[in-house]
Amino acid sequence: MNQQNTQQPGETQPLRIVVLDDEDLVREWFGIVMHTLYQGIEIAEFTDGDAAWAELSRQTPDLLITDYKHQGMGCEELLTRLAGMKRPCPVILASGYEATQVFGQFAPTIPRLWRANT
Repeated sequence: MNQQNTQQPGETQPLRIVVLDDEDLVREWFGIVMHTLYQGIEIAEFTDGDAAWAELSRQTPDLLITDYKHQGMGCEELLTRLAGMKRPCPVILASGYEATQVFGQFAPTIPRLWRANT
């Protein structure tokens, strides 16, 4: 499921980040900030959960930054699938969507997703 490590000894691979957000401005902002802070970083941007999942299942990134509400596969299903991977990546969940629903109802379930597979 994950890409094999083809890195040669002494060779460094760039930090890979997947950004999933349906807002163009948000994706652009993350790109600007990450490229300002880190040289040689690779950022894959997606507006749709299904497309992001295709990339996540093809090659595990070093970090996933995701919005809660977007088109395609929902955040809850995406994170559940990610937690079931052999090597899940760290996730930053950033959302402007009704904080009480995201952080009051959904966010407390996230640690259980990771614990269930360790």
